[in-house]
Amino acid sequence: MVEGVLGTLALVNLGVAVFNLIPGLPLDGGRVLRAGLWRLTGSYTRATRVAAAGGELLAALLIALGLFLALAGHEPAGLWYVPMGCSSGSWPGRPAEGADRRSTQVR
Repeated sequence: MVEGVLGTLALVNLGVAVFNLIPGLPLDGGRVLRAGLWRLTGSYTRATRVAAAGGELLAALLIALGLFLALAGHEPAGLWYVPMGCSSGSWPGRPAEGADRRSTQVR
């Protein structure tokens, strides 16, 4: 019984870690992408804008996928993708995204 619970927790934790490495701000993968782009371009502002755009794309795709799965009748549980998209990506007007972009104006 304990092994089953620990195995399930390990799989969930692995899933969260992989999801967090998707290259889009404000996820950790977006920060890694921004660092690499900053190194390549020498422009922190440009790197932040590109990484934030990746976050916006990720959020839009997750929301669209969730709505499609739910409305097409394939899987009502697909609605879980909507809050994932709303909380993980940096869609316009979201405070986390704005903070990342505002930080480029301070530098």
